[in-house]
Amino acid sequence: MLDISIPSSRTGSAVIVVALLCLSLAVGTGAATGGSDLFVTISDTTVSDDDPETGDTITITPTIRHSSASEGGFRITEVVVTASTGETFSSVDNLGTIGAGESIDVPLRATFDTAGEKHLTITVRGVQTNSSGAVEVIDTIDYPVYVSVSEPTSDDPEPAPQLDIDADTAVANTAVPVNVTVSNGGDSDLSDLSVRLNAVNESLDTETRLKPTLAAGNLTTFSFEIQPAAAGNLTLRAVLDAEAETVETTRSIPVRELRSELAVDATVLTEVRGESPALQGGDESDTTFH
Repeated sequence: MLDISIPSSRTGSAVIVVALLCLSLAVGTGAATGGSDLFVTISDTTVSDDDPETGDTITITPTIRHSSASEGGFRITEVVVTASTGETFSSVDNLGTIGAGESIDVPLRATFDTAGEKHLTITVRGVQTNSSGAVEVIDTIDYPVYVSVSEPTSDDPEPAPQLDIDADTAVANTAVPVNVTVSNGGDSDLSDLSVRLNAVNESLDTETRLKPTLAAGNLTTFSFEIQPAAAGNLTLRAVLDAEAETVETTRSIPVRELRSELAVDATVLTEVRGESPALQGGDESDTTFH
């Protein structure tokens, strides 16, 4: 009997399970009880992954069936799956006895280190007994399985979110607005966004900004306000925390001192009727920043 099973496959690779077996376990002359023919087969085999890659572990499950109409049984002593090189992937033993019309599924695992067409063999070893438990036939059943293994696909990684700090020149002890823009250039939404703004090696009193979701291909801006304590260069750092993502960026800005200057604007008035020229004062409260 020829039993050929071809599971569904993906483009470029396939797993083909070919069953070529129907082994007749005939009762030997002089040992028969009633002269009936006895048959044990591997009637079906399933493969858990029809497109495995190197490093994947698949499960191959043969169905061992006893089709005899007699009252005898088949005691399974071992089931093993091996490669064409002789390497054993997995094996189980002493699975008990299946009676007439009964079957048993035996899961076996295999992991492949290299790509290519793999020729595997499932081997069942057992003992045929009659209704009294006496041994009638000791035999081995081989069942071929072919698996096509491919190399892992290298998908382009999802681009990380981008941060940009927008800040002008700051003045010491003066409130300065700072905007932080988050861009999501990936194909998936970002969830649970948290943006912090601080300074490197300096303390800034800022708050954390939150946003539940940023859709793929979109951007959003978070507004902050800082007040540097002293003049010099200030390095700002923005940190984004999102689900499975942490990104940060920095930007340095100059901080200038706050300076006040008193300026006197004087104008000489024209002499009138013999009076002495008069001095008129201007605005004395001009303030400038440097």
